[in-house]
Amino acid sequence: MRSPEDKAKALVAILTRLAALHPQLARVAILVYVRGLTSEEAAKEVGTTQRNVERDRLLARLWIHAEWKKWRKQNPDDEGDDDFMAGVRMPR
Repeated sequence: MRSPEDKAKALVAILTRLAALHPQLARVAILVYVRGLTSEEAAKEVGTTQRNVERDRLLARLWIHAEWKKWRKQNPDDEGDDDFMAGVRMPR
């Protein structure tokens, strides 16, 4: 069974890989999903438009979700689905 610590380490590793490949996407993901900023607030923080932040947020979410699925496949859990993004509220 995967511990919460294992899941947190996996998420940090996924975000680290995203930051290496696409720093802007990682920054937006952290601002929106971790810090809880709205798209408008994140746009001001990053220095871009709200539309760009919304696009980057969606791309980051898709990439993170795909990487999380790979990790789950490599680390099976007998407790069923634990999609960490399932409870993430989409900012307006």
